[in-house]
Amino acid sequence: MLVNVSYNDPDLQRRIDDTVGPVYGLMQRLRMGGNGSPRLDVTTCSEAIAELFAQDNNADRCHVELRPRGVIVRFRSLLETYALVIPFRSLALFKSGAGYTLYSDTHRIQFTGEPKGLQRFVRRVVQARAELSEV
Repeated sequence: MLVNVSYNDPDLQRRIDDTVGPVYGLMQRLRMGGNGSPRLDVTTCSEAIAELFAQDNNADRCHVELRPRGVIVRFRSLLETYALVIPFRSLALFKSGAGYTLYSDTHRIQFTGEPKGLQRFVRRVVQARAELSEV
């Protein structure tokens, strides 16, 4: 689900929370060592996301937030903030050469480089997905 999250919309927030779970509390985030990825440079992506990135001349960057039942990939285009909401049941994560590729049902985002902390974040995502599938 690709949505514009620039404005406060309680109904949209409720749909996002129903899909990937609520935001982790402060103590949980501290115990986990954080629930967000470092800033990631996007090299290739699906057509819908590429159209949003093409609207401005800024670098194509995003970050990933871990939620209890999925992840949210956030990025900016012009003055708007967009979120790609991906539940674990439709998430595919692959190591591809110098980076990672995230697949959802209809969307794809490929990141390059290995920023500090990315490996640890990916391990947390894989572990959270495994724990959810055990339940």
